[in-house]
Amino acid sequence: MGGLTAKCDVAIPNNERPRIIIESKAYGATGSKMDDVIGDIQKIIEVKRDDTSFLLLTDGTMWRRLRATLERIVKFQNEGKIMKIYTLSMAAQLRMDLDQLRREYNIILNVKETSED
Repeated sequence: MGGLTAKCDVAIPNNERPRIIIESKAYGATGSKMDDVIGDIQKIIEVKRDDTSFLLLTDGTMWRRLRATLERIVKFQNEGKIMKIYTLSMAAQLRMDLDQLRREYNIILNVKETSED
């Protein structure tokens, strides 16, 4: 968007024109590290196109103690800025949702099998 970029963990089908963005944030840290989570998420939200689905993977023990940070992330989802928030226990749902998005966006996977000799 306007030449702005933001780092993300996964861009599907590619970084140049992503349709699906996945960011993972799983911390056991406190303080400024947790503040970085919000900053990273906001950067992605600011530059992603409206036709791009933003999925967030998160988990970790510190979320229980940092309720305000988690509430801000949930607010982003409620505002439609994050499509869905997943935890590790939701891996099967993530897989199903990614398969559905792949079909909706008509993303063709180029999977190459490799063999180890």
